[in-house]
Amino acid sequence: MPWTVFALAFMAAATVHAEEAGRDVPYEKVYEMIQSGRAADPDGVFRVRLCAQANAKQAMLPADLAIELRNGARTQALPLDAKHCFDPPLAAEWTRPATQLHINQPKGSVSLALSIEARLPATTRLSYARLTESVPAMQRVIATQGMLARLMGPKLNSVVLKYRPASAATAVVHAPGGEQRYASDANGDLRIPYDPALADVEVELSALPQAIDPDA
Repeated sequence: MPWTVFALAFMAAATVHAEEAGRDVPYEKVYEMIQSGRAADPDGVFRVRLCAQANAKQAMLPADLAIELRNGARTQALPLDAKHCFDPPLAAEWTRPATQLHINQPKGSVSLALSIEARLPATTRLSYARLTESVPAMQRVIATQGMLARLMGPKLNSVVLKYRPASAATAVVHAPGGEQRYASDANGDLRIPYDPALADVEVELSALPQAIDPDA
């Protein structure tokens, strides 16, 4: 899965309802967290989603897993994509404190994690600033999540381009002091150190990556 911040699980806030299977998670805090992150990312570097994860004792998610927003009689189903993720609705109608994120599974079986995916380049020749934009953007997002996040969050100092394992991808940074060359490892990870002084230089990629992760 693309970069997931702090393994954010909303299990602790869950309230089990006796009249039906499953549990409710207050949506207000989820909404506030995502909105504050978006405010710190005005250029839209990241796509923020919530992803369902099975607990450690389960090999996969329950086949009948269903998630929806509820506020009184109003509901909205939140179907999962192939990666078990969904885009959290941010319409004003769901900002009311009574809004709940309902999961039709018992407590401890399924958790939700916040997934943040950096946008991918459209071309193999681009500026270093464009290629590494996810690092300063993520630093700003982390800064919005409070003191604990700033203290416990990763200290980002590189960007990792994700390729297929054993794909032998390369990147050349045309730095003023000479070319800097990087290659992917056996896992398909190509790591480039983050240096804002190189913002204007050109980078050449042998191929477009499948994903980009800011990393420590």
